[in-house]
Amino acid sequence: MVAFLYVYIIGFIALLIFILASLYRVVPADFADVVIQSGKTRVYSPHKQYSPDGKSAYFQIPSWFFLFRLGMQVHRIPLKIIPINVPNFLAFDKDRARFVCDIITYVVVKDPVEAAKRFAGDLRVLNEQISVIVQSTTRDVTTKKAIREVINNRQDVIEAVTPILSVTISNWGLELKSLELIDFKDPTDPSFGIESKVIHDISSIIERQI
Repeated sequence: MVAFLYVYIIGFIALLIFILASLYRVVPADFADVVIQSGKTRVYSPHKQYSPDGKSAYFQIPSWFFLFRLGMQVHRIPLKIIPINVPNFLAFDKDRARFVCDIITYVVVKDPVEAAKRFAGDLRVLNEQISVIVQSTTRDVTTKKAIREVINNRQDVIEAVTPILSVTISNWGLELKSLELIDFKDPTDPSFGIESKVIHDISSIIERQI
């Protein structure tokens, strides 16, 4: 009887250790875990600017565990620089001339809690939503300039877009690191509508001047 009790206790302890080990989480470098439990939010990360007490490990209780409201919702947020690519962006100049360019935006999370509210660590959602913001902000700027001005002074466009975009994405808990406009070309996709050769014509003029 006593031997059976010992076996039972040892088995129980082993099971408890197994459960605790399976729940134990260590947050990787360049990530932050936003943990919501009992209506309270806490951030775990190796980086002290996000987790002041420096805690990067915790026991993750499954969200379905309802007793005493101990269940957790966990959102893993990347802290490294995130590229947002907008290929073949269709833009217009002040005369409604159509052209296409590629936009690359680099952002980084500055507020993991706010970022978790917006995209919950899902980079696909982040890319889709920020791409829309980048396109609308850039188009607002290019429609105020002539196309030659946009091509020859793209830095002016970037400087005009940057402060507007920075303020907008700050509501997502993000910080804008840089913005690039590259590879200007004429629209070739039939879905863009009437064929345009504005970039081709400007390039031809520049070549003749050279």
